[in-house]
Amino acid sequence: MKKDVHELAHSKNEGCLLNNAFTLIELLGVLIILAVIALITFPIIDNAIKNSREKSLERTIDAIEEAAYRYSIENDIGYPTEKQALYLSEIQSKGFLESSIINPVTEEELSGCVWYYWESNYNQYIFEYDSECVKVDTEPTINIIYNESLINSNGWAKENITVTLSGNGEIKYCLADSECEPNEIVETGNNTKFITSEGTNYICALTTNSLGSSDALCQSFKLDKTIPTAGTATFSGTLGSNSWYTSNVTVRVSNGSDSLSGHNNTTSSISSITSNTTGRTVTITTTDKAGNTATRTYTIKVDKNAPTLAAKSGTVEIKKGASNVVANYFTVSYSTSGGSISCTPTNTSSLAVGSRTLSCTATGGNGKTTTATKSITVKANEYEDTTGANKPELASNMIPIKYNGSNWVYADISEEWYDYNSKEWANAVVLNSGVSKSVGQTISESEIALWYVWIPRYKYQLFNANNGSVSQQLINVTFESGTATTGTVKCTDAVSGSGSSSQTCTNASNGNWYTHPAFTFGSEQVSGFWVGKFEVSGSTSKITVKPGVQSLRSTTVSNFFTAIQNIRSNYSLSGDSHMMKNMEWGAVAYLKQSKYGLGITDITINSNSSYYTGGGNSTTSYKSNTGQSTTGNVYGVYDMSGGSWEYVMGNMVNSSGSFYSSYAGFSSAPNAKYYDKYTYSSDWSTHSRGKLGDATKETLKTYGNSTGGWYDDFAGFVYSSHSWFLRGGNYGNGSNAGVFHFNYYNGDAFSYISARAVLFP
Repeated sequence: MKKDVHELAHSKNEGCLLNNAFTLIELLGVLIILAVIALITFPIIDNAIKNSREKSLERTIDAIEEAAYRYSIENDIGYPTEKQALYLSEIQSKGFLESSIINPVTEEELSGCVWYYWESNYNQYIFEYDSECVKVDTEPTINIIYNESLINSNGWAKENITVTLSGNGEIKYCLADSECEPNEIVETGNNTKFITSEGTNYICALTTNSLGSSDALCQSFKLDKTIPTAGTATFSGTLGSNSWYTSNVTVRVSNGSDSLSGHNNTTSSISSITSNTTGRTVTITTTDKAGNTATRTYTIKVDKNAPTLAAKSGTVEIKKGASNVVANYFTVSYSTSGGSISCTPTNTSSLAVGSRTLSCTATGGNGKTTTATKSITVKANEYEDTTGANKPELASNMIPIKYNGSNWVYADISEEWYDYNSKEWANAVVLNSGVSKSVGQTISESEIALWYVWIPRYKYQLFNANNGSVSQQLINVTFESGTATTGTVKCTDAVSGSGSSSQTCTNASNGNWYTHPAFTFGSEQVSGFWVGKFEVSGSTSKITVKPGVQSLRSTTVSNFFTAIQNIRSNYSLSGDSHMMKNMEWGAVAYLKQSKYGLGITDITINSNSSYYTGGGNSTTSYKSNTGQSTTGNVYGVYDMSGGSWEYVMGNMVNSSGSFYSSYAGFSSAPNAKYYDKYTYSSDWSTHSRGKLGDATKETLKTYGNSTGGWYDDFAGFVYSSHSWFLRGGNYGNGSNAGVFHFNYYNGDAFSYISARAVLFP
């Protein structure tokens, strides 16, 4: 059916086109409808166009105000609190805006200005466009504005001057050293100028606007920024020492100068000084006409008084050698300048016994002096420690020394210089030829030829009297006074060509006391003896005993014996010099094992394979090797463990009971007091042949064992053709070396063996 309707309609259209046209009424209706639509839409479109143009105008104004803002940044327009005008023509002329800006609403060219001012509440510029702002010129005027207070009464300024040019039009200016014709245009916002050149400056300016130009206005400025040359002062008075015046001082002033504005005045802070002062400052001030100042200062010291000096009251008695500072016997007072005191002598240590006059002079810092004297009495005295040990007996040319913590000094024997309670054994030296020292002076190791340690006479308590075995222990030692023998044990030699002992003793039981036999020298009883602090060194023609050198070796016993005896003549020593005996070695070893030495602490081995005494090739190596000392500090005896073996004068007789030189080189037996004799045996382990006190049979922890000595020290007794004792061990013996080490050899020269010197005063 839809198809028929369609076909009918189609045929009707084709049959009569006129029937499809609009009638007049229909057309009129259409027009009315269109008119109504137009009435509705036109206001809407018109308003849209107007709004668009107004928005465009707002954007244009924003652009103008933005251009004014950029102009302000580039031209530094300041911070005005009152509204100021920036005309569009000015902004356009500087290129911040296009030359012609059309109002999109009126389609006319925009003019006017932008008002600007600083809004402190918001800390920013405010820019507001005003289309009605009209630039109106008035009569041109020019002003030169500056801080007049910068110019002093002399017409000079001493600092740069800021000048502001103010006019109601275009400003021109010039800046020169004389009046000039303004020729440079001042750009807007750049009307501040600075006077910075010293001398006379002129700034001239004028204003031009539409009404003409103002007269040129000139202003001169004189500028001096350079300080003058300060004046000087001279001082009258009595000048003593060290720049101290000893009288009143008067100040006289000489003027300074200035080459630009000129000198105005020169003054002094003070005119005179009449009282003592450690330093009064005098200031000289010069001022130029611009007001610049320069100063020069002087420090004046005044002390018109001499020191006061007086001897202290009371009688003074001192012991000979007492090291007292002489100045301490006086009372001194210094005036303002301070001072110092000098005395003759400076120290009492050199004063001889008797009545002595001390003299001191006090010298002030100002040079004034005062002298006083005092009499004192010097009494003889010699120090003794509290142990009861006999005082060291110094041989001629021997110097007592004391260690001060870093160096050895010439000791004052009337004061403490040893203390066996503190394991500080007495030390004494013989200096190299040509070296001279006084009490209190430092003595270096390199200045020493011979170095000895004092072994005081003592008795010890027997602890292994009957050929037994006993572990290492503390040996009880008591010092004896003088040459008194207070021990109850008595022993005599019983040496033969065969047998198991070398002596016969009475009362030899453990716990009994035995005066050590080393203090019997032949038929003489001695209070003590000096033992070489180190193994011998030097040569057989002249022995030395010193640290940090290679020990003398490769020498027969007889040559050692003779060379050490010659020490006495080589160094002009009194007393008896001889090679250490076996019994003397024992005396040192037992003192080491007592409370006065290392005690039960084993002595450290000198393991230096080059045989340097004291354990090192430096003269001070022994200071860091105190474990190798018998006392564990620098006061003891060194090289008694390791280093070289040491020959001692301990000899086994031959099978006939006679002196047995073997390869030692003796043609006959030495004097009996110079060596210890022992019974012959072909067995090194017959330790019973040892003697009480010689540190052989008594100090065995395993009797008959080769390493049975205390601390595992080697224990081999002289036997067969090896008739001479070696002590201490060699550096290579390790733990088998030690102060209780004993061994044997034939007396011949050997590169591993040295010796030690002993001196009886």
